[in-house]
Amino acid sequence: VAEYKSLGYIENAVLIPLGELENNLDAFKKFKDKKILVYCATGNRSISASRILHANGFHTYNINGGINGWKNSGYHTLK
Repeated sequence: VAEYKSLGYIENAVLIPLGELENNLDAFKKFKDKKILVYCATGNRSISASRILHANGFHTYNINGGINGWKNSGYHTLK
C-alpha cells in the first residue's frame, strides 16, 4: 500500500496485494472477458499475480519493469 501511494498508480487501478488476490477473485468475474493489466513496483510480484489470474481464466498482461518501468517509459501516473 505504501508503494502504491509513493510511486503512484495508473488511472482506474484497483489495489489488491498479492497475498489477498486469491481471496478476491470473485470481485473480478465481471472482467473475465477483458484484458487485465497487472503491475507492482518492479514487475516481480505482478508476475505471480498474473499467473494466479491466468490460472483462473483471466486474460492478463504484466507491465515489464512494473510501475517504475511504466514511468521510465514516459507514461503518466496518479498519486
